[in-house]
Amino acid sequence: MKSFRVKFLPLGVESRVAAGASVYDAALTHGIQLRGECGGLGSCGQCVVKIDAGACPPTPHASITPDRERRGYRLACAARVEDDLVVFVPEESLLPSASVDYAAVVLSEDDRKRDRALAGVEPSPPLNLPPGIARPLGLALDLGTTTVVAEFVNLRAGNCVSRAAAYNRQLSCGTDIISRITYAERPGGLEWLRGLALETINDLLARLMEHSRVGPGDLIIAIVAGNTTMVHLFLGMDPSGIRLGSFTAAHTRYPAIPAREAGVKIDPLAPVMFAPGVGSYVGGDVTAGVLACRMHECDEVTLFIDAGTNGEIVLGNREWMMGCACSTGPAFEGVGIASGMIAAPGAIEEVHIRDLDAAPRLGVIGGAPARGICGSGMIDLMAELFRHGILDRNGALNAGSRCPRLAERDGHPVYLVRTRGEDCAARDIYLNDVDFKKLLRTKAAIQAAIRTMLKNVELDAREIGRVVIAGRLGEAIDAGNAIAIGMLPDLPLERFDYIGNGSLWGANLMLLSKERGVALEAIADRITYLDLSTHPGYMEEYVASLFIPHTD
Repeated sequence: MKSFRVKFLPLGVESRVAAGASVYDAALTHGIQLRGECGGLGSCGQCVVKIDAGACPPTPHASITPDRERRGYRLACAARVEDDLVVFVPEESLLPSASVDYAAVVLSEDDRKRDRALAGVEPSPPLNLPPGIARPLGLALDLGTTTVVAEFVNLRAGNCVSRAAAYNRQLSCGTDIISRITYAERPGGLEWLRGLALETINDLLARLMEHSRVGPGDLIIAIVAGNTTMVHLFLGMDPSGIRLGSFTAAHTRYPAIPAREAGVKIDPLAPVMFAPGVGSYVGGDVTAGVLACRMHECDEVTLFIDAGTNGEIVLGNREWMMGCACSTGPAFEGVGIASGMIAAPGAIEEVHIRDLDAAPRLGVIGGAPARGICGSGMIDLMAELFRHGILDRNGALNAGSRCPRLAERDGHPVYLVRTRGEDCAARDIYLNDVDFKKLLRTKAAIQAAIRTMLKNVELDAREIGRVVIAGRLGEAIDAGNAIAIGMLPDLPLERFDYIGNGSLWGANLMLLSKERGVALEAIADRITYLDLSTHPGYMEEYVASLFIPHTD
C-alpha cells in the first residue's frame, strides 16, 4: 500500500501514513490529541490545522473562512493524505492537557467531609487482606467521560493515601458518549478507545505509585465507578445498543475480573470490580454517589445531581428512587470553551463583579496565576453578567452595556475575565458568545430534566427537602448563582449539600466495606430508570429552559 510522510509542527512528530488516511487519524495514531466534539465526523469544526507543505484539497466548513482556506487551513478529519505533508497544529486545536495530583493540593471541605465519613466505616474489605503486606492498598477509580480520577486507599486504616486526575484521552474521539459510541463502530475503533482509557488510567497509576512510593504488588483490589458507556469501552464491550434501537446497554452489572485481564497495571491477580448501573444512561458512577450521600436511608425527599458530561439525576428517599440522565456535554469541565479548563491549580473557580469598569474579583484554585476558568467559575460569571445587564436572557453579550471588558477575539464578542499580564495571567482569559450558548444549553438540559422528573412523580420543587450536588463541579459551585441562571431549583440555600466526587466516594466505600457493596447492589435494583430520550415532555421543558433563568 502506498504511503506518505507526514510531519506535525511544532510538535516535531513525523511518520509514514497510508494513502487516503485522514490527517486527524494520523495525528491520533501518533498521540496528538486534537479537539473534536464530533469524534472526527466533520461537523464541529474544531480540528483545524494548517498545511505548510504538500498538496491537500480544501475542506469547506463554516469554521474556515475563504482567507484562511487560501492560507492552507483545513479540517484535519476531512483532509486526506495523498502527498507528503507538513502540518502545523495550532494550540487552539489541541485538547487541554491539564492534570493534577490532588495529594499536593489542600483538601477542600467536601474532601474533609468525605474522609471523616470514611473514617467512620469499619474496614471489612470484600477480600481477605494478605498478612505479608504492611499497607495493603486499594484503587478507587472514577472513570468519567471527560476526566478520570484515581485514588489509593489504605485498606487497613481506611484513609486516602494519594489522588490524581487527568483528562480522559478518549476526548480526541468525541466529547460525549454518543460520539464515542459512533467512533467505536468504526473498524478498530472499539479497541482504540479501550487502549486510550487504559493509557489514561495506567499513566495516573504510575504517577501515584511514584508519589506514594509503592509498587503494583501493593495494590490488591480495584473498584471502578463509571457511566455505562465508559465501562463498556473499558471492557471492550460493544456499546452500540446504547444509542440504537431500544437504547439498551449490553450490560449494567459486571463480574469481577483479574487486573491482568482488565489491563490495569496493579497486582496481576487483583480483582477489578465495578459499581452496578441502572440503565443505558444511569451507570455505576450514579449509584456510587447515591450510596455516598445515603439518600437510600433518608426519609426526606432528596434530589441528587451529578452535573458532569452527562447530567445524571436521582430523586427519592428510602421508600422510592427514580433516576434519569440528560446530555449536558463537557462545557462545565472546560472542553470546548475558549478559556475552559479542568478544576486544577490555576483554574478560576469563583467570579465576583462589583464594578463594571474594574476587573472582576476571582478565586483561583491553589492561589496560582489564572490559566483558565472551570465550571463553577463559568456559572458565577454567567450569573454576575446577567445581574449587571451584560448578558441578556438569551445568553447573548449586550454590546450596548458599555462595559470596558467587552471586546472581540477571532471575530466573536467576548467578556475579558483577565487580559494577558493582568495579575500575572499568561494569556487572555475570556468567554465568548459561543461559550455562553453552550453553557446555556448545558444548564437548560439539567433544569429540564429536574422539572420533567418532578412532574413525572407529581411533586412540586418545594417538596424537595435536600439537594445533593456531586462531582468536581459541586465542590465549588455557588448554589445561589446556579439558581440565578436557572440551573437548580429555587430553594432555600440551607437545603443544598455538597459531597464532591460522589462516584469516587462510593468506590471508596465499596473498597472498605463488603456490606456497603451489598447495599450498592440493592440501590441499583431500587432505582426506576426514566428515559428522557423518549419522554414526551422533556423537549418542551428543555426549550422553555433555554433562557436565563427560564420561561413558562
